[in-house]
Amino acid sequence: MRLKLFKTASDFLTFILSALIVSVLLVLLILLFLFADGYRYTHYSTIIGKVHFIGKNYDSEPYKGTVYYKGKLSAEYNYNYSTLVYSNGDSYKGDITHLVPNGKGVMTYANGDTYTGEFVDGTVTGRGVYKWKSGSYVEGYFNNGKLEGEVTLVTVYDGGEDSYIGIFSDNAKNGRGFVTMLSGATYSGNYYYNLHDGEGASVFANGDSYQGTYYDGSPDGQGTYVWADGAFYVGSFKDGVIHGQGTYKDGDLVITAIFENGTYKPQTPSEEDSPSPVPPLVDN
Repeated sequence: MRLKLFKTASDFLTFILSALIVSVLLVLLILLFLFADGYRYTHYSTIIGKVHFIGKNYDSEPYKGTVYYKGKLSAEYNYNYSTLVYSNGDSYKGDITHLVPNGKGVMTYANGDTYTGEFVDGTVTGRGVYKWKSGSYVEGYFNNGKLEGEVTLVTVYDGGEDSYIGIFSDNAKNGRGFVTMLSGATYSGNYYYNLHDGEGASVFANGDSYQGTYYDGSPDGQGTYVWADGAFYVGSFKDGVIHGQGTYKDGDLVITAIFENGTYKPQTPSEEDSPSPVPPLVDN
């Protein structure tokens, strides 16, 4: 024998309606409790998009809760500690406005890198220091996360470091700069997207030096190369080698001629079987 819970369809509908009313009342009671406990929903419009907050408020301001950013990124916000702990593993401590970094603070990234400096509406903008987990760092002015203007870049190795002081634009070495390498080599001159380009001067670790025009990272155009033993060449270069009209001098030996791909072009049949007297250049 089947047990009928409802005698009629009308009884069933009455039950469903009552259950819905009870459910709504329970939800309202929970919301009322949360509201009385200070929980609120708040949102702001920022440069990085709309920011939504659900959590406790104090004096009508977010106090502690969850922040939701554009996309899938979220963060736990704590007013007391001035912190944002992001869902991607990053964390921030410092000045916060409208639930995003704004002012001075420290961002620690999930990969171990850190940025200490200024922020504007959640973007890395202003003076600061970005330090890689390896110990290398760059100090200068950032514009929405990209380096602009004069910077100091130090690359750390096990035995020492390379350093660069000069101009960045479009997040790359662009303009005048000075480099000191771990090997002792130096370069002072112009850069174009991280490559020597334009007028520059290099001193190599073995004591050789070059001063002149660079293109795409290599001597190209007119310049002077001086070997550590005192020999020197003045003239044309191409793709990092002596090429074109120039003069080579080593003591009493003086050769003024046309050179091809780093090699002296013999001027007489008797010179064709002789090795070139011009030594190779240091690979830049």
